[in-house]
Amino acid sequence: MLQYPNLELFHQEIPFLDRNSQPIQGLFDSESESALRAIAHPPPNLFADATLRMYSPFNFKSALQSDRTYLFATTEWGIVPQELLRLNPGKSLEALHQNSNTVIITSSQWSKDGFLRSGADPNRIVTVPLGVDPTLYKPLPKEERASLRQELGWQEDEFIFLNVSSMTLEKGIFPIIFCFTKILEKYPQARLVLKGSDLIYKSWESIVFTAKKILSDRGLEEFKAHLTYIGDPLPSSQLIRYYQAADGYLSPYSAEGFNLPVLEAIACGLPVICTQGGPTDEFTHADFALQIKSEVQSVESRGEMRHFLAPNWDCCIALMEQLISQPDWREQVRISGPQFVRDRLSWQQIVTQLLEVMFPSNPSPPSNAVTVQSLPQDLPIFGESPLNVEAIRESPLHLG
Repeated sequence: MLQYPNLELFHQEIPFLDRNSQPIQGLFDSESESALRAIAHPPPNLFADATLRMYSPFNFKSALQSDRTYLFATTEWGIVPQELLRLNPGKSLEALHQNSNTVIITSSQWSKDGFLRSGADPNRIVTVPLGVDPTLYKPLPKEERASLRQELGWQEDEFIFLNVSSMTLEKGIFPIIFCFTKILEKYPQARLVLKGSDLIYKSWESIVFTAKKILSDRGLEEFKAHLTYIGDPLPSSQLIRYYQAADGYLSPYSAEGFNLPVLEAIACGLPVICTQGGPTDEFTHADFALQIKSEVQSVESRGEMRHFLAPNWDCCIALMEQLISQPDWREQVRISGPQFVRDRLSWQQIVTQLLEVMFPSNPSPPSNAVTVQSLPQDLPIFGESPLNVEAIRESPLHLG
């Protein structure tokens, strides 16, 4: 968005809900972080052309005076759980949405269906997918990749399965561990690399708890010997290295709003194995993805009926074996996957879609536009009049 000369952006940070939460710097390169820090706080009494809220729990009221308010939000469980509405206790999503003029922007049809099932106004909900920066998320040349694997301590003959997630139940931690240990019986050169988040989700505790539930003491030791775990926050540049060095991405998830790490893996040339029937159906293709058969199931939780996908574990194991045994196909994926992302889901393309929703007459990016490096959490967009290409040429808008 910072590359659009007719937009002036302002950023108002949302309050942390957890007293232990804290901002983290260093996730992006210094130039990008400087640009983000330079986005000004909205001055008093400034009227917005539009406000984009990225807020959880969901808040349907704009904190600023604005012509239009948009709420970016996702739901994973086929409904909107009440915990996501806890800023308005006792209110349903239907009541909150109908009593506001807010437009919900969500990232997948699976997520959109969950909002509709919970009573969202179908005329005020749109889908805009997530994207990646293909200048950063991209495959490495063979020699650089071999050097990177050596630097990470991975043997040349090891087959690396990667997963980047919170390691919670809905992300598929049970089938990840179970299916990988079955693969080890036939392919002892396999290694599982898990990137979690101990700062937010206590991912390592979840892994240990799950492994102890499904493995014997001997199996647990064998699993640990073939596991690499990263729990600390990583800059994007460091996280990308794991995508670039791995051999396959594994995501037997049960509930997701989009599953961005799958897209990041595809952009880096990794073949992916992911659950069929969920949001990843919308951005995966047989040219670079293998789908795990699944069934939609429901479970009652906290008085609500939640819907999720149950991936078939035997199918997952078979696909993992298939991936290991098809080196030629994996090489083709290093071309087809990144090309798919560049053609459809780059940051610049996604920002264009987002602005077309917020400003139907918004202009194309400038010819010298560079892919924007990040989007703030809560991004109000301000100006004096609706976007119009001719008007902008004469008098640029101040947006924020």
